[in-house]
Amino acid sequence: IEATGKQHLYVTNFSTSLWKYGTNYLWSPADKPGELKNIATTTDTGRCGFAWGAKFFDPDHDGNLDLFVASGMRTGKDPAWYLVTIFRMVPRFLDKDFVLAGFPPDPDFGAHTRNCFFWKKDGKYVDIADQIGLGHDVDSHTVALIDPDNSGRQIILVGTFNGLIRAYRPVIKENNNWLGIELVGTAGSRDPLGAKVSLLNLKAPEKVHYPSNGVAVQHDPREVFGLGKFAGPVDVAVEWPSGARQVVRDLKPNTY
Repeated sequence: IEATGKQHLYVTNFSTSLWKYGTNYLWSPADKPGELKNIATTTDTGRCGFAWGAKFFDPDHDGNLDLFVASGMRTGKDPAWYLVTIFRMVPRFLDKDFVLAGFPPDPDFGAHTRNCFFWKKDGKYVDIADQIGLGHDVDSHTVALIDPDNSGRQIILVGTFNGLIRAYRPVIKENNNWLGIELVGTAGSRDPLGAKVSLLNLKAPEKVHYPSNGVAVQHDPREVFGLGKFAGPVDVAVEWPSGARQVVRDLKPNTY
């Protein structure tokens, strides 16, 4: 996410007011080789309610990877998730019926937390989900990115616990450039999981091809790079899972 060629790992968790000890984790390569450090607190990406699916991507094509996190829990009277999470903190001498007796006659066990959108600006992340229409309390669970019209504007699909799917299309006034890459393997798997794609003549975060990366999800397998105002042409390097390295030059922006 920092255009250093080193991969980061984002791990979601529960972090509501009731679970103050919970936080999401953003693992970054440490100074010592082979070790990682958690930078979620320093980057302000550590707390987002009942977090599940998450995805780094560049909706405004400015070259910075922003982060969308789906947050929610099934709304309704079924306390199954509640029993799993709350009761592990309740003293054993308090049984289930005793605890549930303190709830109203028609309880709602929904988490009622909103999604988060961490916008990267000037090296820092700011949660602007409410300002841009993404901070909804809709029992969100999974996140997938698709581009059905080949415009480079990836639509955010949010799967929910109630079975509904919400689609959010970015509406961006800034007219930045982008480049889409579709990888097709010819040796081994046709879908080259783990292949690395980088831009040679522009500083941009490296992409690692894992279209199923996330919670119960399958993304559009094409990789999209934000180029900012760079008008190209673009030179691309691909490191295939076999170890082979391929360079493709003079690619035209705003196309796949």
